[in-house]
Parts: sequence; structure tokens; C-alpha cells
Amino acid sequence: MKKHLLFSLFLLSGFICKGTIHVISNSGFTFTPMMTTILAGDTVDFQIDPSHNAVEVSQSTYISNMNTALPGGFSVGFGGGMVFTAGWTQGTHYYVCQPHASFQMKGTIEVQGTVGIGESYAMPGIVTAPNPFTSSMTVHAPGMDSFDIYAISGAWVMSVALDQANAPYTLHSEALAPGMYFLRFRRDDAVAETRRVIKY
Repeated sequence: MKKHLLFSLFLLSGFICKGTIHVISNSGFTFTPMMTTILAGDTVDFQIDPSHNAVEVSQSTYISNMNTALPGGFSVGFGGGMVFTAGWTQGTHYYVCQPHASFQMKGTIEVQGTVGIGESYAMPGIVTAPNPFTSSMTVHAPGMDSFDIYAISGAWVMSVALDQANAPYTLHSEALAPGMYFLRFRRDDAVAETRRVIKY
């Protein structure tokens, strides 16, 4: 049953999870964090109280603490929800809690790129096998400097520096609890590719 549940989660995530998941919550009438930086294609998960929503507004509306929604902008209902940012434009996106905009309950999402970073296979030289894995997994990423591991929640788990001689890295099972993870490979301080893996 556990394997079936993990496999179903893996299939479902292929449709709903792209890139990193960034969580925005609230503390009273304040969004936390108030400023979030993402790459287009990441997911923003608003985990907020039922008395709050989050609606994209124009910069002038944001500055004046008003609450008129931006036509075509994102909208999250009371109690929160997920926003998928594939196709978002680079730059700053402004949002407010409509009932509490006059209390300056607002925030920004800064998009640093216009290309989604969901799981991709543009670099066939990268190998993550076996996947799913139980005891260990070999990660071979020629030309990559390092990779970061993120839980499906978007929480950072660990970073791994790769051997410049391109030797494979062995990821042992004790390093991760069972579940789904994203491996974000970096080259020259930039994310080059993201792979999704499952640990049973």
C-alpha cells in the first residue's frame, strides 16, 4: 500500500509540481515572508488563515494599500492555496489580502527568470539511478558543480558538492526519509537542471 501511495504521489506530482515550492504563511496581518524570490515555473503555496486571501494587484494599488484585483492576475481564496507560476513574466508581482489591505497586509513575489525549471531532461549526461531507490542511488552529473536536494514541500534538505573529475556520487538511504525529492543541479552558481527522485 505504501509503495502504491508513493507511486500515485509521483504521478500526480508530474502534473502539479514544477520547480521549487515556496511557502507563504501569515502571522496576524502580515504575510511571511513579505518578499519571495522565485524562478518562473516554481510553485507558491499560500498557507494562510481562513480570514485571509491573496490577490495580485497593480503596483499603484499595492503602494496605496488598496485592494482592487489586477485583471488577469493570480488569486488565492480564503485559507490559501497553490499558485503555479509557469509563464509568469520576469519582475515583481504585487499582492494583498483584500479585506486587510488597509492594514498593509501585502507582499511581493520577485520572478528571476521566464523559463520554467520543472523536471527536465535537456542534459542526457545526468544520471540518477535507480529511481525510485531504497538503499542508495548513484548521481552522475558531468559538468555540474553541485546539487541541492529539496523535499516536495519546497524545504531545503542538503547540498552536495560534486567531484570536479566527474566521479559519480552515491546518495545513501539514511540521508533521506521516504518520500519524493527534487535534485537541482548547479553549474557556475546557476540552476542548470532539476530532477525528481523517490526514496522508498
